[in-house]
Amino acid sequence: MENKVWDYGTENGMQKQLVYQGHLFRVDKFMTIFLTEKLISPTGVVISTKPADYQIIKGKISTDILDNPLPKKNTEGQIIYKLDDDGNKTDIPEYRDNAFENIIFYINNKIFTISELIDEGVKERFKLNNINDNNQ
Repeated sequence: MENKVWDYGTENGMQKQLVYQGHLFRVDKFMTIFLTEKLISPTGVVISTKPADYQIIKGKISTDILDNPLPKKNTEGQIIYKLDDDGNKTDIPEYRDNAFENIIFYINNKIFTISELIDEGVKERFKLNNINDNNQ
């Protein structure tokens, strides 16, 4: 996953990018993703950089970049919806408090690699699903 770069839109006519720097994985507690956000001029000069790190903590609600809770998913990737008082599914997703547990499940069962999970997580957290990424 070395040198992974995601295009992150523009700001004041300049390209924004997220650059993967690494990760720390503590199997019983959390995962930290280390990213740098770069602002690049039209001529290719890096104008600024700042950290864009985030954590996935066991039992905590995962949020996007705007601090909105992400929808809870089961290990098959399907969204889990809240139940009403009668036990019927509503159209309101539960908040994702199981992301860390799902990561452990995917790795232990060799469903996804850590690189694939980080790539998908970054895209979801930073709302990059409609923006292309690239490897440089």
